[in-house]
Amino acid sequence: MPELLPEECDCQDEDIDILTGAATCHMCGSRRYLTTKQLDRLSDLQAEYDEYCHQLETEQQEAEPAEMERREMESHFEKHPHG
Repeated sequence: MPELLPEECDCQDEDIDILTGAATCHMCGSRRYLTTKQLDRLSDLQAEYDEYCHQLETEQQEAEPAEMERREMESHFEKHPHG
């Protein structure tokens, strides 16, 4: 059951079906169809987000060996405080 009536909702939280162009609001359940321009913009935003996530993942993978080495050294010095 929708939480709001369509007249009360600003429909900002939507699920978008890119195959049909339909946007369904999570709050009120109303549906609308996006224009080609809006769908293109969403596609561009998704591509930017995917690239950002890929960059973060790459940075984390590159940092992991150094982090593992740091932890190993900390563990060694905790077990052997004098060298």
